[in-house]
Amino acid sequence: MSIETSTNPEVDASEALYHIAVHYIQQTLDLLTSTVTEDEHLSFSSNLIPGSTIGKHLRHLHQHFLLLLSSLPSSSSAPTEPLSLSYDVRSRNLASETSHAAAVASFEDLKERLAEGRNVPSGLSVKLEAVTPVVVQVESSWAREVIAVGELHLSVPPDFGVAPSTLAFRDSSSTEKLVDPPKL
Repeated sequence: MSIETSTNPEVDASEALYHIAVHYIQQTLDLLTSTVTEDEHLSFSSNLIPGSTIGKHLRHLHQHFLLLLSSLPSSSSAPTEPLSLSYDVRSRNLASETSHAAAVASFEDLKERLAEGRNVPSGLSVKLEAVTPVVVQVESSWAREVIAVGELHLSVPPDFGVAPSTLAFRDSSSTEKLVDPPKL
């Protein structure tokens, strides 16, 4: 990954964040062209995190970036006012969770859209709202939200790493209940 440098550290940080985001999305596209190549792969249920599938995880990653980009003002100049963001408004059960072609297309489109965030100052304030199940507002930054897409590979309880809003959604859904994880 090659990043051009300037004499302005904020421009360098913004450019670096853009390349990090492109890298994440390209990794996903590489996964979709080399390993997860069929619809069935996207909908295979995890033994370690019941109720989870690769398709749901990829949809979550996609929507994380899409909601972050959607929080940007529509003008072409770099934003200066704090952004407001809620990841809890994302859609669920999209075609990209079960259709390989839809998943690839959604990430290709997202990769093109990443340029919208290319000049966002890394320290730009983001007011993040989350349902935990009560509404909580948290101060964050553009850099933190771009970098936050990642995961730990640990043996964990079934609700570890699952957004509180997703747990609430599962509780209200008769088709997606948590079950005891397998003993490792």
